[in-house]
Amino acid sequence: MALGLAVGLLAGCSLVPRAPVAPAPTTHPAEVVMAWMAVQREVAQLSVDDAVQELVAIGLPQDDDRLFRYALLNQQLQTLGGWTQARDAFAALSERSSLLLQQQQLAGSLRDYNQARINGYMKVAELREQQSLLQQELQTVEEERQLLQQKIQALTDLEADISTRREE
Repeated sequence: MALGLAVGLLAGCSLVPRAPVAPAPTTHPAEVVMAWMAVQREVAQLSVDDAVQELVAIGLPQDDDRLFRYALLNQQLQTLGGWTQARDAFAALSERSSLLLQQQQLAGSLRDYNQARINGYMKVAELREQQSLLQQELQTVEEERQLLQQKIQALTDLEADISTRREE
């Protein structure tokens, strides 16, 4: 009887679904984020030429750490195209479930930072275009003002001539 009870209990236990066991992290999340921050500081010290050389060498990586470095290198280029590549790579990283939440948040913040740089660049370009148009309008108005000034001077001279002739 005891054997039957033990078999029944063991059989019942096997029917209970188990939650998947998450692998234990090998390092603390803060250490992982600090490692990424160290990479960011290292890449920030690179010249644009060095960043370009490294980008050519690594191509478009797929693993998380290399994609993070790729994004940072593009960010370092200080160009609209570089910021766009960086934004897109950081966006991809921020959505990867293989990363820690803190890494996803860091990638999301860097994505937003690069988007802000893109927006700022576009706003400056728009303002420069407006400035150019206003400069052209100002030049046109100045030319018209000078022409009117010449006409006024010619009329003043003509009136003086007519007035002089009447007096004679």
